[in-house]
Amino acid sequence: GGLTLHETMYAMEALYRERRTLMRSMHDLDNAVGRLDSILLVVVGIIDVLIGIAYTNVTASAYLASAGSFLLALSFMMGSTAQAVFESCVLVFLHHPFDVGDTVEVEGERLRVREMYLLHTVFSRLPSNSSMTYPNHLLLKTSITNHRRSGDLVEMVTVDVAWGTPTRLIQALEGRMRSYVRNRRRDFLGEGFVLAIHELWKGHRLTLRIILPYRGNWHDGLAILKRKTGFHLALREVMDDLGIQYTTPIFRVQDT
Repeated sequence: GGLTLHETMYAMEALYRERRTLMRSMHDLDNAVGRLDSILLVVVGIIDVLIGIAYTNVTASAYLASAGSFLLALSFMMGSTAQAVFESCVLVFLHHPFDVGDTVEVEGERLRVREMYLLHTVFSRLPSNSSMTYPNHLLLKTSITNHRRSGDLVEMVTVDVAWGTPTRLIQALEGRMRSYVRNRRRDFLGEGFVLAIHELWKGHRLTLRIILPYRGNWHDGLAILKRKTGFHLALREVMDDLGIQYTTPIFRVQDT
């Protein structure tokens, strides 16, 4: 069918957010380039000073001793800083694992990229929206999952049913949930839907596993949560309608 007014407004808002985050990303990248340019100017200035000293009336041995002492002291003072700057440049300009506005996972924590600079990146924790600053040279050594650049999300849903549940009811459950997914092509990818028996538990229950392919991923977390909630509610209603249930058995323990 055609788009509803709500869907049209949501698409326009998403387009506006994408344009705004793109502009912010370009602005932050320009700032990073400007900071790198300032650092390189300082390095060039130091080299100019050393070259200028070489043209004065200073003996070669004295010049080498002075330059060596200066460089040695500089390496002690700025060695770790220079390494951090280099690693930050590798992250920002070569690897570039994210842009402003991307939803990422760093060390298992879901974050939204708020601002990106040469030496650090500012994130917003989700869903609390609290601010978090992370040094870029540490991010270079960290595994980062970028949801915005990832493909469509696939979720594994497990459901326990009674051991004696008839095969026809399991097949009916699969058919009705497959129809639910296919009738909502804006929310799900119906071709990848699978419902299968995953495990048999010693004669008292069956574990069903549902492979549920969404359209989109956690970059648009609110939409995914709505689709997930709708599917789970529909699953519960269909199971109640078919009379599919599972009750945890009571095991008697006898003292010897």
